[in-house]
Amino acid sequence: MPQLKAGETANITFTFSEDPGTTFAWDGTTGDVVVSGGTLGAISGSGLTRTATFTPTPASSGTASITVAAATYTDAAGNDGGAGTTLP
Repeated sequence: MPQLKAGETANITFTFSEDPGTTFAWDGTTGDVVVSGGTLGAISGSGLTRTATFTPTPASSGTASITVAAATYTDAAGNDGGAGTTLP
Protein backbone atom coordinates (compact mmCIF):
# COMPACT_ATOMS: atom_id res chain seq x y z
CA MET A 1 0.00 0.00 0.00
CA PRO A 2 1.50 3.38 -0.94
CA GLN A 3 2.27 5.81 1.83
CA LEU A 4 1.10 9.41 1.86
CA LYS A 5 3.64 12.13 2.47
CA ALA A 6 3.02 15.28 4.50
CA GLY A 7 0.45 17.47 2.78
CA GLU A 8 -0.81 14.72 0.45
CA THR A 9 -4.36 13.40 0.28
CA ALA A 10 -5.93 10.23 -1.09
CA ASN A 11 -9.18 9.83 -2.99
CA ILE A 12 -11.17 7.00 -1.40
CA THR A 13 -13.79 5.11 -3.41
CA PHE A 14 -16.63 3.18 -1.79
CA THR A 15 -18.18 0.57 -4.11
CA PHE A 16 -21.46 -1.16 -3.26
CA SER A 17 -23.12 -4.24 -4.78
CA GLU A 18 -26.54 -2.58 -4.33
CA ASP A 19 -27.35 1.13 -4.17
CA PRO A 20 -27.61 2.31 -0.54
CA GLY A 21 -29.42 5.45 -1.67
CA THR A 22 -29.29 8.23 0.88
CA THR A 23 -28.96 5.85 3.85
CA PHE A 24 -25.15 5.71 3.46
CA ALA A 25 -23.80 8.94 4.88
CA TRP A 26 -20.65 10.65 6.12
CA ASP A 27 -20.53 14.40 6.64
CA GLY A 28 -16.86 14.58 7.56
CA THR A 29 -17.38 13.82 11.24
CA THR A 30 -20.31 11.42 11.72
CA GLY A 31 -22.04 8.68 9.78
CA ASP A 32 -21.45 5.15 8.56
CA VAL A 33 -17.65 5.24 8.37
CA VAL A 34 -15.02 4.64 11.07
CA VAL A 35 -11.82 6.63 10.43
CA SER A 36 -8.53 6.63 12.33
CA GLY A 37 -5.22 8.30 11.60
CA GLY A 38 -6.68 11.22 9.70
CA THR A 39 -9.86 12.81 8.45
CA LEU A 40 -12.28 11.88 5.70
CA GLY A 41 -14.13 14.63 3.86
CA ALA A 42 -17.85 14.44 3.13
CA ILE A 43 -18.90 11.60 0.82
CA SER A 44 -20.21 12.52 -2.62
CA GLY A 45 -21.68 10.55 -5.47
CA SER A 46 -24.68 8.29 -5.91
CA GLY A 47 -25.57 4.82 -7.06
CA LEU A 48 -23.00 2.07 -6.53
CA THR A 49 -19.95 4.35 -6.23
CA ARG A 50 -19.23 7.10 -3.68
CA THR A 51 -16.01 9.04 -3.11
CA ALA A 52 -14.35 11.10 -0.38
CA THR A 53 -10.92 12.63 0.26
CA PHE A 54 -8.73 11.28 3.07
CA THR A 55 -6.19 13.57 4.74
CA PRO A 56 -3.71 11.96 7.14
CA THR A 57 -3.06 13.43 10.56
CA PRO A 58 -0.29 16.06 10.21
CA ALA A 59 3.21 14.88 11.22
CA SER A 60 1.92 11.33 11.65
CA SER A 61 4.13 8.38 10.86
CA GLY A 62 1.58 5.78 11.94
CA THR A 63 -1.05 3.86 10.07
CA ALA A 64 -4.55 4.95 9.18
CA SER A 65 -7.71 2.98 8.51
CA ILE A 66 -11.10 3.60 6.93
CA THR A 67 -13.90 1.10 7.50
CA VAL A 68 -17.61 1.04 6.67
CA ALA A 69 -19.43 -0.08 9.82
CA ALA A 70 -21.81 -3.05 9.51
CA ALA A 71 -25.59 -2.54 9.44
CA THR A 72 -25.37 1.26 9.52
CA TYR A 73 -27.13 1.72 6.17
CA THR A 74 -29.70 -0.14 4.06
CA ASP A 75 -30.16 -0.73 0.35
CA ALA A 76 -33.36 -0.01 -1.60
CA ALA A 77 -34.74 -3.45 -0.67
CA GLY A 78 -34.24 -2.74 3.05
CA ASN A 79 -31.25 -5.07 3.49
CA ASP A 80 -28.68 -3.99 6.07
CA GLY A 81 -25.29 -3.12 4.64
CA GLY A 82 -22.40 -5.38 5.51
CA ALA A 83 -19.15 -4.29 7.03
CA GLY A 84 -16.66 -2.99 4.52
CA THR A 85 -13.06 -3.95 4.04
CA THR A 86 -10.63 -2.01 6.20
CA LEU A 87 -7.88 -0.30 4.26
CA PRO A 88 -4.72 0.06 6.31
